[in-house]
Amino acid sequence: MAEIEGHGLVEETELSEDEVEKSLQFLERQELVSRKPTNKTVPDEAESVEEVAESMGWEIKLTEEGFQVAHEREIAKREDDRNVAIVLLTFLLAGTSAVRTMEPIIGEDSLTLFAILVFSVFLGVIWKTDFTW
Repeated sequence: MAEIEGHGLVEETELSEDEVEKSLQFLERQELVSRKPTNKTVPDEAESVEEVAESMGWEIKLTEEGFQVAHEREIAKREDDRNVAIVLLTFLLAGTSAVRTMEPIIGEDSLTLFAILVFSVFLGVIWKTDFTW
């Protein structure tokens, strides 16, 4: 575990050193990342094994395939965001159309109440839908 000890990845991910090490091993087996020692020189004032391990460091890079996977995930996330926006706009347009259609049927006095009802249903759909932004 000394190889990952002190690496910034542990602090950034808030995972344990063991969890980070296992994740990196998995990503290496899938050929999504590569890592190698940075070959830093050990400082003369290093007094413990921990200080030596911390000074050595590891360089972790995405492979070409890893970059491709990350790129595809980013594109998919953007598409999901667009789809959510389209769904919300569709609900808004449908609600507006419903209010406009009901105007002659329910009269102008009840139109505000109906608009509030449609808007409430719209908000309820948004509230219950698990949109991950």
